Parts: sequence; C-alpha cells; structure tokens
Amino acid sequence: MRNEIEKSFLVERRTSAFKICLYGIFTVLLSPVIIALHKHAGQTK
Repeated sequence: MRNEIEKSFLVERRTSAFKICLYGIFTVLLSPVIIALHKHAGQTK
C-alpha cells in the first residue's frame, strides 16, 4: 500500500515538473512574438 502511494506521488511530481518545463519553454518562445505584436500595435495607432 505504501509503495503505491509513493509511486503515485512520484508520478505527480514528475508531471508537475514537466508542466513547469513546458510552460517555461512556451513563455520563452512566445516572449519575442508578444513584444513584436506590442511594437506593431504601437506603430499602427
């Protein structure tokens, strides 16, 4: 029983770490796009 709990806990931690990694990569990739869009929006006004 204890083993099962530990296993599920490890899986939980792994998935949350994976989500954080994905979120970080996503943010880094999107930052230049968002900045470019903001600059473009500022120019058109």
